[in-house]
Amino acid sequence: MVAATTEKTDVPEFYESRISLTGLKDAGIEKGINDEIAALFEAVKDGSLPPYRGIKKMIPEKSELTGGTVSTNLSYNYNNVASIVVYGYRNYVTPDKTGKVPTVLEERYKYSQYVGITKSLNYDLNTGKQISLKDVFTDDVDYVKILNDYIGNLILRNNVEDEGYYGMAFSGAKLIAPFKGISPDQSFFLVQGGIGLILDENNPEFDIGFYPATITIGFNQLGDCIAITKRFYDETRSPFTSDAPKVKEFIQSYAGQEMVEESNSNIGHIMIFSSYRYPDQIPQDVKDHILALSVIDQDRIAGLNAAYVAGNDDGSFEQSVWATKAGPYTSVQRNTNYYANGSWESHIDSICFDQDGRELALGDLFVAGFDYETSIRKALTDSMAQMSLRETYSVDTLMQTIQFSIGNSEIYIYTDPVKADATSSYPIYAMVTFREFGCENMTLFKD
Repeated sequence: MVAATTEKTDVPEFYESRISLTGLKDAGIEKGINDEIAALFEAVKDGSLPPYRGIKKMIPEKSELTGGTVSTNLSYNYNNVASIVVYGYRNYVTPDKTGKVPTVLEERYKYSQYVGITKSLNYDLNTGKQISLKDVFTDDVDYVKILNDYIGNLILRNNVEDEGYYGMAFSGAKLIAPFKGISPDQSFFLVQGGIGLILDENNPEFDIGFYPATITIGFNQLGDCIAITKRFYDETRSPFTSDAPKVKEFIQSYAGQEMVEESNSNIGHIMIFSSYRYPDQIPQDVKDHILALSVIDQDRIAGLNAAYVAGNDDGSFEQSVWATKAGPYTSVQRNTNYYANGSWESHIDSICFDQDGRELALGDLFVAGFDYETSIRKALTDSMAQMSLRETYSVDTLMQTIQFSIGNSEIYIYTDPVKADATSSYPIYAMVTFREFGCENMTLFKD
């Protein structure tokens, strides 16, 4: 299934972006879904102002609508489930103290008010019926309590501000009354790996101004109670017209607890910054590897100091080490940048581990006999064309230096640094999606 997008701009101040779904076998289901998307779009575009707290006072009836944006987004399209989100933004000029809408530009800015609207639709693509928040969870759990406990813990973790209410800056919301919990029909949409809860006029205990706020919660943060990835999926049948091989992705893991260490120092003429971070839930062997990579290369520091030319700016050594997870795999990377005498050099070191802490070679990601190198060669060639490199580099030579990391839906490729221009060298970076390789040619998803 794809989302066909159409855009329209009447004047610079008014912009529309619509989508419609295509590729469903049942034309009636497809039309029904698209009709509902279109109806929601029009409601967000032309409907009355949401009953936000104080909005009638701030934007009285005589106010002039001077700009607006309405855009539609397919936020989730996995396992026969789709989420569509419609975002609306309006700009009004309100009456001044005389009760008239000002005409002078400076005054119009002074009396401007902005309003946001966020609405969503969530579908079972097999039937075209809308799904509920309850459908996201297994039948044996109290999903409202699970979500309320999560939000309650968020509130507790936030600092109490001077005014006496809790700040939730990450979501654009502030708690101004005791949190009584979300309702079973709480507005929501799905994203890859999680749920977006929409806080709007139906959640009066939160001060959101005139803009809905979203709290995004990763599936991995809610425990073993998520059913949406299997509830509407049947391996033996498909609601889509396409018979192309299935494309798989790892469920995105939203930020959990991370260990972070940073340090700053100076040695001679070189300023040194070093940091490392990693998720808590990774094998101890991988943590040990991160710590080993984080050790500062003293020989490199000595070489930079030895090469220092009097009168130039001091040099720098910046090193960051981090780990990311994709499914059962952990990718560890070290990015090191050296600056001295007006020249930059950047290096990337990347190593991948399986769930048992075993280091993986690139060939381990593919079934025996599959030609994965052709796709990587093309990706490197395309990257070089976009980089406008000072020199021409052999793809054969670059292939001998590549390292990689595993993403949720792609493999990232890095080379040794190449000369980009007269004063800088850095790796060539490329990306190949699982779709391009063909998931059937990869071992990542094999049982």
